[in-house]
Parts: sequence; structure tokens; C-alpha cells
Amino acid sequence: MNPVYTYAQTCTYDVKLLLHVVIYNIYDTKTDVVDFWGVADYDGYITATGPSSISANFTATPVSGTPPLEVTFSDISDGSPSSWHWTFGDGTDSSEQNPVHIYQGIGRYTVSLEVKGPAGGGAVRKTAFINVNSEPSLGPSGMVRVYSEPSGADIYVDGVKQGQTPADSLIVRTGLHTLLVRLDGYQDWTGTVQVGQGELKFIPTIKLHKK
Repeated sequence: MNPVYTYAQTCTYDVKLLLHVVIYNIYDTKTDVVDFWGVADYDGYITATGPSSISANFTATPVSGTPPLEVTFSDISDGSPSSWHWTFGDGTDSSEQNPVHIYQGIGRYTVSLEVKGPAGGGAVRKTAFINVNSEPSLGPSGMVRVYSEPSGADIYVDGVKQGQTPADSLIVRTGLHTLLVRLDGYQDWTGTVQVGQGELKFIPTIKLHKK
């Protein structure tokens, strides 16, 4: 009378209800039986849809502050993803849905999120999304992008650790600076960089050599 049915395919379905009715009219001397069939058609009555498409997105709080800066990331992706892959711009990553990450070095960090689920996947990248700065103000400053192969190397600017590779935008005072890139098991790389006010200086990808 009240069936349950699972529609497995994405489609619009017609429903047909076949009725068998029997009516008994009981009198003092006889009983009349009325027996008939009927059909009820419901065109396009059931629509089965697939999972919602996935669109990656996230928020974070706070997005700026002084080191060590603890940032809580929140997944707000559409489409009910079931797996997450975050990269925080400082050489670290996470597979949690809503991770908490601590930034140790001064700079602007690009954050990426890749999500996957039954409906597919999606990705979003927010450039220079997290701003880790120092107090008091650096004064006139610029930025330096430092990448290395392999990544995850510590970056020192004038002897002070400022983060890890890949770093999209380390904030430094204007002027000439000494860079040191260091990774366990590899030879140190050193160099200098001249940064002007408001300038983003790109350092060619540093290829580290094993010891």
C-alpha cells in the first residue's frame, strides 16, 4: 500500500498507480459486489538529482598579525566534499577540514585548498591571503619571493629566520639584504637581494644540492 523504492539514476520519472477496487453492498436478502480497476498517471512526478557540484572556498581568522600568528581556517565549500588538502604557503600542508596553523615568519602567504567528493572536486587559491607582520612597522619596505627545490627549506634574511620555502612574499626593509636558504641534508645557499620600496623581488628558484 505504501511502498518504498530507491531511484538509482539521475532522471525524471513518471509514476503510474493501478487501483483495484471492490465494493460490497449488503442488503437484507442479497449482497452486491462491484469490482473495477482504475489507473492514475503522474507524468514527471519524481525527479532524482545527482550530488551537488563541488565549489571550493574557505575563510580564515585572523588574516593578519604578528608572529607567531595562529590562524583558524574554515572550509565553506559547496557540494559536501569528503576530503581536503590545504597548503599554507610556508611549505606545510594539512588534510583536516578546518585546520589551525601557526605562521612563524614575517611575510604574506598564499593559501590553497583542494576538495574532493562524490560530485567531483574543486580548488581555490588566495594569493597573499595571510599577512604576518612585525611591530613596530618595518617602515619603507618591499617583498621577496623565495622558492626552492626541494621545498620546505628555512629562509634567513640578514641572519633572522623569516619562514620556509615556498614563500610568495616575505616582507623586508628596503635596501640590500643577505639571504640564506637551509635544508637538512643539503648544502646551504646564500645570496643577496636589493629591494626597493613597494617592490616584489622574484628570486629564481633555488636548486639545493645534497651534501
